[in-house]
Amino acid sequence: LSSLFKNPLINDLEIEKEIILEEILEDRDENGQNIDIETISRSLIWNNTHNISLPVIGSEQNINKIDKTDLLLHHKKSLSGKNIVISASGNLEYKPFFDNVADSFSWVKNGQLSEFQYAPIVKNGPKMSVVCHNSSKVDVFLSFCAFKETDPRFYTLIMLKRILDY
Repeated sequence: LSSLFKNPLINDLEIEKEIILEEILEDRDENGQNIDIETISRSLIWNNTHNISLPVIGSEQNINKIDKTDLLLHHKKSLSGKNIVISASGNLEYKPFFDNVADSFSWVKNGQLSEFQYAPIVKNGPKMSVVCHNSSKVDVFLSFCAFKETDPRFYTLIMLKRILDY
């Protein structure tokens, strides 16, 4: 795994870009209208004033202009010890796993923590958006400002989500 980070090949970039462009089309109807319920919700909440209100997958314009140089520059700038999180789940023993990861990633420099633009707190509701299209299903998405993940009350929301998301 560490060799993928150390020496990224970035082969077949044009093929990968075509796949992403096809995925972008999956979020649109036959008229090009965005029908991705989560993107619609985020753009409504943040009034298109923050990056979080944009489609996670990106835009056709940005995908088309990305090249190998851009990716390698981002890789060099972002790949540092302060920006990596390694998670594992399964039948493994902690110490041997930790030692293996520490050894495999020993080449990574501590580096700089990437700067993030936190989403502003919004108080602009209630809002509603209805997007009509010819799909055979109806999506309804309820969004609201809530507690941070570090707030003890956050777990109540997780439980509520599980109950409502049957």
